[in-house]
Amino acid sequence: MNRPTCNLCRSHAAAPLDIGEPAAKVGYNVICEICGLIFHYPAMSAEEMKKFYVDDYSGNYSASETIGRDMARGRIAFLQQQIDISKVETALEIGCAKGEFLSELNIAGVPAEGVEPSQAMAGLGSNTYGVKITGSVYDDFPLRPGYYDLMSMFHVLEHVSDPLSMLQRIKKELKPDGYLFLEVPTIAECQLAIVFKAIHPTTFVAETLTAMLVEAEFEVLHSAENGYHLRVLAKPASLPATPIYPAADVVKTRVYTYLAERRRVVEGILGKMQCLIHKGTGAIYGAGLNTLDLDLVFPLKQLKLDAVFDSDTRKHGNTILGLPIQDPAALQDWNGEYVIISSYAFQAEIVRQLEYLKARGVELITLYEWNGHE
Repeated sequence: MNRPTCNLCRSHAAAPLDIGEPAAKVGYNVICEICGLIFHYPAMSAEEMKKFYVDDYSGNYSASETIGRDMARGRIAFLQQQIDISKVETALEIGCAKGEFLSELNIAGVPAEGVEPSQAMAGLGSNTYGVKITGSVYDDFPLRPGYYDLMSMFHVLEHVSDPLSMLQRIKKELKPDGYLFLEVPTIAECQLAIVFKAIHPTTFVAETLTAMLVEAEFEVLHSAENGYHLRVLAKPASLPATPIYPAADVVKTRVYTYLAERRRVVEGILGKMQCLIHKGTGAIYGAGLNTLDLDLVFPLKQLKLDAVFDSDTRKHGNTILGLPIQDPAALQDWNGEYVIISSYAFQAEIVRQLEYLKARGVELITLYEWNGHE
């Protein structure tokens, strides 16, 4: 193959990375043998990316207001432990979705605005929380050099075709004493959806994200894995520094460890689904990508399912896998035997919301063994 240009070290030393998944599902992934960066080749076109953000993202990645606010509050609590947010006078969230984090910043006394490529999400957030959200991609958003005290983005950088250029622009827009707060998915805890996707042009580990931030002239103040998330707090560096790259073989070993653990997780989920085949009527909570991924590994038509419940009102009245999507309030009168909690990030929160069903003898089937984060 023609060796692509690495988005971190700009070398042409990328080699194929065999992740044991069909290319049609996850695309073609490579690893740079110089710096260890994992990226997708060829990258999705700008048109394909735009379609994903505008048409697919808002419907499949949204959470309920309660869950979204809980996640935002967790992030605010972390931020308050790290910096004095009372001194933040200008803040921007890139890819702010419905604006829960912006709303929590406002509640904490921080003036904040957001930019969100999905017009539907931007409008919903503005109407729901009264926050200022511009419906636009960040590239088209006005450049404001040295303007912001805080810039944030959560599960955004991995979707960008040139993440280094994006970080370099963010550095220009931050004040010298400003902060960048970001999260990306990483190869830590496993779920049905594999982290390697065509819509993830870059897959980061802590070392490669730190190296890219250093290359963009940031100083990393905090970096830690939190479940599926890699969370980083950084500030503009006072002096340029030389990034330290991880050995590509070390990154490969972590990839193969992650893939082996994911196979174990999938096998556990398959075992749970097999046990439901001879049970009575059931339902699914979650009309998103996790349910579609579940159907790929275990065709759900094998079960006696009669409904899917989801808190996103925009989905109500539609169908997924031929099943009607209903408001969770309808569970009050539902008479089935079990509900499959089809969510990774929000599993623990959903279980808490549906705890009342246990008193009626309804079994809550969780897919993942962990208790959740944030």
